[in-house]
Amino acid sequence: MSFFLQLLLQGLALGAVYALVGQGLNVTFWTLRVVNFAHGAFLMIAVFLALSAWTAGIPLGFAILIAVVAVAVMGVVLERVAVRPVIKHASGLGWIVATLGAAIVIEAIADHIYGPQVRSFPGIIFSASDYVDIFGVRMSLQLLLVAGVALVVLALFELVVRRTSWGMVLQATSHDSESARLRGIRVEAVVTTSFLVSAALAALAGVLIAPVTGISPAFGFTLLLNGFAAVVVGGVGSSVGTLVGGLTVGVAELMVGGYISTAAQSAVAFTVLILILMVRPSGLFGKREALKV
Repeated sequence: MSFFLQLLLQGLALGAVYALVGQGLNVTFWTLRVVNFAHGAFLMIAVFLALSAWTAGIPLGFAILIAVVAVAVMGVVLERVAVRPVIKHASGLGWIVATLGAAIVIEAIADHIYGPQVRSFPGIIFSASDYVDIFGVRMSLQLLLVAGVALVVLALFELVVRRTSWGMVLQATSHDSESARLRGIRVEAVVTTSFLVSAALAALAGVLIAPVTGISPAFGFTLLLNGFAAVVVGGVGSSVGTLVGGLTVGVAELMVGGYISTAAQSAVAFTVLILILMVRPSGLFGKREALKV
């Protein structure tokens, strides 16, 4: 029973991280109805930037802030340089090429500079050996910190989207960008801001989970896949759905790894993804609409 509870609690904490990654994908989907496949690369490079700044002698908090700001700027550059020119031609394939191409370039640069080996990342507030006992289960305080931050960020996003003027602007742009433009909304600025916020979320998720998992140039790709699975399972564009989807994927992943095989663990996200697409293509909380990818 304690083993099951351990897998359940750790799976829920890990699932909250997947939900945070997925929320970053939701932000760009809200404004452009596309998925940014460079999200995982942003997540990864943010951790390496923070690690480089920290090893150069900058305090860890400032190093993380520098990395988040730098990656947020990279998100804006991606939108302006690679995404905006493509969308003018109204080609769905162009989005895939632009964002995947950016991801490949960023990962290649990281691999060339830092090498393929896995590196450790310093703990934020807690060290890797700090634990707390919950119902007889030892839980990593760093993992609980990550899960707590993820839940707070998701709650704030839901509040902003539903209760603020910025949220109404975002929803108007998401619903019909042409109508929003006719009403005086600067749609291009909203789209650019969405990429900035999305990239900052990727950076935040990366530096939070890195002390638990370690980092390598492939670090972001796995999290991107699990975050994407969380989004699709919950329903693309739904914050609540993304949280439920992330928790579902996180728990299923650890249960399979604990009771069946760790080798099969990596296939869980895809399996859950396929099952949901077969049963409910719009996701658990999603609306029926076309996804331009």
